[in-house]
Amino acid sequence: RRLERCPAEHAAALWQGFGRGLYFVFMDEPERFERFREQSPAARRGDLEFGRSLALGFTGVNRPERLLAHLAGSSGEEDLASRLTGLTWALTARRMNDPDYFGRCLGGASPEGRVLLERLPVLCEESLAASRRYTEWQERTREAVRRAYFDARTSLPAGS
Repeated sequence: RRLERCPAEHAAALWQGFGRGLYFVFMDEPERFERFREQSPAARRGDLEFGRSLALGFTGVNRPERLLAHLAGSSGEEDLASRLTGLTWALTARRMNDPDYFGRCLGGASPEGRVLLERLPVLCEESLAASRRYTEWQERTREAVRRAYFDARTSLPAGS
């Protein structure tokens, strides 16, 4: 209820942060996260998923096939876009912090999956360069990575 009372201009970021925290609460029980998300306001479900996916991507960078499976398990285009954006921001932070570690972690992905996961941070940085505001950066990233995923989807192994 507290989140519902926050100023509108901060709502998305606060719900995304809450989703990030919920990843750790429900990390071993993803179905409980799904139930919680479905009981949340419809307008904030994507923000919750963005946050959860950011936490998953940041903590699971060394398990790229799990990240690809998370994307493949989305429940529709909006859910996929939220998952992609959250994972992208996590991968971008990981790559910026330690490019060598990032590269080693993605070594366990299929060749096609690796190409996609390596491309996501590039798109995020390009989106940042073209943006003037945080929300614009997020929107540009969301659209760019959604297009990249659909372009790559035909070459990804089944279940990715």
